[in-house]
Amino acid sequence: MFIKRFITNSNTGKISLWRLGLLSAGLTAPIALVSNPVSTYLEEQSKVELSNDYFVKYRISWRHFVDKDHYLLEIEPIKRQQNNLWKEHGYRKLWSIQVKQPQIHVVRHYTPLPLEHVDSENNGIKLKVLEDGDSSGKMMLYIKKYENGEVARWMSTLPIGNEIEIRGPYIDYQFPEAPADEICLDRRFLNDGNDQVPVEALKYKPYDVNFFTGGTGIVTPLQLMLTENPFKGKIQIIHACKNYQEELSPLIPFIDLLKSKNRLQMHYFEDFKSELKNKRKLNKLIKAPFPFESLDIPSIGASSSTTIKPVVSFVVGPEGFIANVCGPKYDLNQGPITGYLDSRGWDNDTVYKLS
Repeated sequence: MFIKRFITNSNTGKISLWRLGLLSAGLTAPIALVSNPVSTYLEEQSKVELSNDYFVKYRISWRHFVDKDHYLLEIEPIKRQQNNLWKEHGYRKLWSIQVKQPQIHVVRHYTPLPLEHVDSENNGIKLKVLEDGDSSGKMMLYIKKYENGEVARWMSTLPIGNEIEIRGPYIDYQFPEAPADEICLDRRFLNDGNDQVPVEALKYKPYDVNFFTGGTGIVTPLQLMLTENPFKGKIQIIHACKNYQEELSPLIPFIDLLKSKNRLQMHYFEDFKSELKNKRKLNKLIKAPFPFESLDIPSIGASSSTTIKPVVSFVVGPEGFIANVCGPKYDLNQGPITGYLDSRGWDNDTVYKLS
């Protein structure tokens, strides 16, 4: 009875996906603490596995400057990892790592992608998604050099092969889990480029979500879609940038393949401030949130419908971007929902702000 009251909005009587996610995190955290005891001695002797309790050494294995402000950074652990975080977290958890700048003792969070550099093609580059079961620990960061971004500017100057220290993963959001017998969606088309593979039939009806992303915030929904055991439902991205084709050129092939498989809808705005004023396109895309029903409703099978019915909106990007879309985020406090999403009928039960 307590659980039902907790996940139900007392004003509307509807189930809140946001509260259900909090409940999932609360139930799994104590189990993790009990089932993974590590003695102080072993921890001190073998600090090689990625952990948020201490920093681990990684090596810069590749870097590519996308433009003067953005770059991709591939990093890999000095010692191969035992845990496959992509499999462990899958669609269930959005996660990030911290990178330490040792000279000034500053750390910054970055959301990694399960990508690796394969080879260069003429003046371009080629990336591939890490295969299922890859526990090498390799990851790709998409970074912007801000004027006051000490860590990003520092990493952009480090030579290939240089060591950096990271820790994590930090769970930024936890989704409720699908029934245990639900299928894992295939990702092989992302590497072989075959977009003609039939749409897979899920056993249960998935839920859809919106992502409002500013700049490098685009990596957050992409992590959900590129990871091992990816997100089940559709994701609609409203992306703000200055030059879509230039800034995201290495990632666009994956975005296009996800679009072709009806897993992703991408809408980008190169003058988002103007769009927020006139709202001509936005108001056609963003309606009031759809109700979240349940996780165990049987699916009617594979669907080619492009209709998307988001039950929650995530907002990630610079502080000003978040404030305009849904109101400012106050450190660990979500704060009230204001701005554009408030005007479209979204509230604290259906919006989540990510730093």
